[in-house]
Amino acid sequence: MKAAFYTLGCKVNQYETEMLRERFRAIGWETVDAEEPADLYVVNTCTVTGLADRKSRQYIRRMKKNNPGAITAVIGCYAQVSPEEAAAVEGVDLVLGTAEKNDLPAYVERVLEARKGAGTGPIVAVGDRKAMSGYRDSGTISAMDGRTRAYIKIQEGCDRFCSYCVIPFARGPVRSRAVESVLAEAERLVQQGFKEIVLTGINTALYGTEPEFAENNALPPARFEGGAPDTAGLELLLERLDGMDGDFRVRLSSLEPNVVSPGETLRLLRFCRLCHHLHLSVQSGSDTVLRRMNRHYTAADYVELVRALREADPFYGISSDIIV
Repeated sequence: MKAAFYTLGCKVNQYETEMLRERFRAIGWETVDAEEPADLYVVNTCTVTGLADRKSRQYIRRMKKNNPGAITAVIGCYAQVSPEEAAAVEGVDLVLGTAEKNDLPAYVERVLEARKGAGTGPIVAVGDRKAMSGYRDSGTISAMDGRTRAYIKIQEGCDRFCSYCVIPFARGPVRSRAVESVLAEAERLVQQGFKEIVLTGINTALYGTEPEFAENNALPPARFEGGAPDTAGLELLLERLDGMDGDFRVRLSSLEPNVVSPGETLRLLRFCRLCHHLHLSVQSGSDTVLRRMNRHYTAADYVELVRALREADPFYGISSDIIV
């Protein structure tokens, strides 16, 4: 049996696709390129924009044409937010939400069994975002197809509710991965020869801010001064990675300026392995628009954060997003 995967969207989706690809290989499936004939096509979708929704639907139809008899599975954020719409696309056999996609191999078996009988149309399994609790560890990855650096997912969900953003509804509340699990995956990837480990999540700066994480790791409860938590959990993880053996560096995929302060960000500079680069999404330079966006910072706050980093290191790399 051959499985093909196509991923839209963020680094978290790319990580999750690799995790699923390795799980299918482990149970005897061959994985092939998305353009090749396969018995199973998996589209890991994005829903961050209307364009992303449209691309998701286009790729579902496109992959099915490679083998009309194949199973087509739609997973990810678009499936979570618009399950009926995803299920209505011609040829779709399986629609799985954010929590359910980890069980994709078992659901594929259900589709294969259903095909032996009369069939009942698409199987749709999408749970309520409010019911998502605790980080579900679905194993580790050992590679990233076609990449020289490896992603590690450390966190799931977001509770910031920016007014333009659907992601909290697609990914659910904040859940953080256990430190030891992240370290085990990092060690495995470094042993495979990866020189850069990219820590990624839905809102990476919120890593470790749940009360149970603080309790399990002997940390003080996360403070929410001025609407922003502290970064004690993230610093704990970076400290452990900093002390690991091996020739590698660590990169944070992004931090949200509505979560971190200049002081907390400057504290990250003490970690020798951590790249001097951050993606800081400004979204708008207008305070009026930022308020409407529910971003909880001003343009001046953002400039202060950038200035603090550049004063500490004139060559500090900063990338950003602006919504127009």
